Amino acid sequence: MIKAPYDLKCEYLTNPICIDVKKPRFSWLLEHEQRNQNQNLYQIIVSSTRKLSQDEKGDIWDSRKQVSSDNLNIVYSGTELQSDRTYFWRVKWWDKDNIESKYSDIHTFGTALFQSSDWKARWISKKEFIEKKSRKKLQYKSGGRNIAGRIKELHALYLRKEFSLSKSIKNAKIYVCGVGYSQLRINGKRIGDR
Repeated sequence: MIKAPYDLKCEYLTNPICIDVKKPRFSWLLEHEQRNQNQNLYQIIVSSTRKLSQDEKGDIWDSRKQVSSDNLNIVYSGTELQSDRTYFWRVKWWDKDNIESKYSDIHTFGTALFQSSDWKARWISKKEFIEKKSRKKLQYKSGGRNIAGRIKELHALYLRKEFSLSKSIKNAKIYVCGVGYSQLRINGKRIGDR
């Protein structure tokens, strides 16, 4: 009996929150109860909503049936992906006897901010830590630190920003950029395991 694909990966990750490429690569694993079986065809769908994915409608990309035994690094070739979005994808396959599997479980991938104009936030920092002389480009100098100007040597720096929300949150994404180790907390609770 043919089984649905499993262990789906996008850019070598399971359900990545943010990928920074506009043509990601997809991979999956296969299982069949018969020996000496292999993939003859596959079909990938990418949807803009979970509902469309559940309904097996790929409004962003439908690869249609592709004659191929490949199940590693299949390059996306649908509608141009947009910044800061979540996409839903699934795949199914046909064995060498042209028996069709069910679609895989729904997996997701999110996109990063592709254009510099997408970045709207302000940096959280202290004025005295950054000299604003040379903020034009990122610089590295041997033996010193030169990032968006000169940053004084600091240890155990804590940056904090307080804000209140008047509406309930459906989902949120926080971008953290820093040299070295960082740990994000909201309301005193650690976020994530990275």
